[in-house]
This record gives sequence, C-alpha cells and structure tokens, in this order.
Amino acid sequence: MELANNTLESISSSDSYKLGEVTLMCPKCYQIFATACVEEIPVLNPLARIEADLHRVLPDALIRAAMIATCPGCTYTWWTESFIPDNTIPLLAVDAPAIEPVKKFGHAILSSRMYGATELEKAHIALNAYYCARDSFQSGEKILQIAKDELKNAIETVTNLKNKSRHIYILAEIYRLSGEYHEAVKYFYQVDRSALLPQDLLDHQIRQAKLGNSKPVTIPHHIVKQIYDLRISADRAARFLFMSAVA
Repeated sequence: MELANNTLESISSSDSYKLGEVTLMCPKCYQIFATACVEEIPVLNPLARIEADLHRVLPDALIRAAMIATCPGCTYTWWTESFIPDNTIPLLAVDAPAIEPVKKFGHAILSSRMYGATELEKAHIALNAYYCARDSFQSGEKILQIAKDELKNAIETVTNLKNKSRHIYILAEIYRLSGEYHEAVKYFYQVDRSALLPQDLLDHQIRQAKLGNSKPVTIPHHIVKQIYDLRISADRAARFLFMSAVA
C-alpha cells in the first residue's frame, strides 16, 4: 500500500486528521487500484494555521498527497474524488505507486497539461503542489513559479472568473513570496471588496512587500476569524479552494 499502516495510524491520531484506504478505477485506462485517501479533516476554525496566501498548513505532507491519486496503469494523477469508486476490497486491488508527496503533485501538474485541464484547474493543482512542498518543509521555489504562471494565465484568460479578486490577491502574495515586490504591490492594489478579505490583512501584506519581505506570513487568529465569517455570510455554499478542500 502507498502508505504504511503505522503511518496511517500516526496521522489519524494527530489533530483529528484521518487517512484511510479506498479502491478506485482510473477514468483514463480503467485500472482498478487501492490508494490512500483523506477520510476526515478538522473543520476550519480561528485556531487553524492559515498563511497569508490563504492556504491551510497541514501537519504532514502525506495528508495533502492523499487528496490526489496516481493510477499504477497510466500514471494519470488527479484529485482522488475525480476517480471512479470501486467496490473491490483494497487488499485485493493493485496498489497505487509509492511516490514522495511533492513528486506526486508533479505528476498531477503533468496530468493537468496532458489531459486538458482548465486554466484554473492547472493553477489550483500547481498551488497545492507548492503547499505540499511547504508541508514537507521544502522551499518549493520552482513549483511556486509554475503556480504563479498558471494563476496569472487563468486570471487573464478565463471569462467571468469566479472570485477573481481573491485570486488576484493570491497572485499578489505569490509575487511577494517570489521576491518580485513591485509586481506584488501592483496586484495587491487591484484587490477590491469582492475578495471579502479584511483591509488589515491587505494593508499588512502591501507593507511586507514594500519592506522586501519574501518570507511566509501566518495570519493572526482574529484575522482568520474575520475571513471565515466574511466568507460564510457572503455565500454559505462556497468552497474555499485554497484551504485543503475544506468547505
């Protein structure tokens, strides 16, 4: 199995995250295989560690890696929920290939290009690849550049992009993290009220960019609470796409 049982148990007993096993069928080559999956993740709350690019920091990269699956037949890699569920007992199915978490997302980036993913889907998978690198205590600089290019392309080319202002904010933060401060400030100033982000957060990140700070910034708990409340009041059904698939 891709994850050893003791690893599954270790993560499942930590911070209310729970990983399990599931059997899936690849939608591309119809290979049936067993893979790790995320069964439970703590509800987003003001105590959650959220960084200024709006992603939720996870305690182990294996958790984020379990949100995508890799077919052992054709190596197609995409969100686990996009595969076809199968009733075969995991023990009797072929195991998914054992791939280091960041490299697994690398396969997902390749799949996004090979199988016609939308521009925004490409951006989201690249962003999560960067988040996975951060979860692995890696800098993820090369992946961050890919995410920047994909997100900028989506913002510029997708017609009627949903939550466009929030995507612009995240692009600005990516520029700041990349050390491209002039571009960061330029995009931060394009963020409007439709982003539903506290002005204090926006002002702080503009200030960090002007000071030449490219280090990750953790959002204070009271700001996380404001973001959460603003999001829910605006659209209860909305999914916060950059917070580890937490609704």
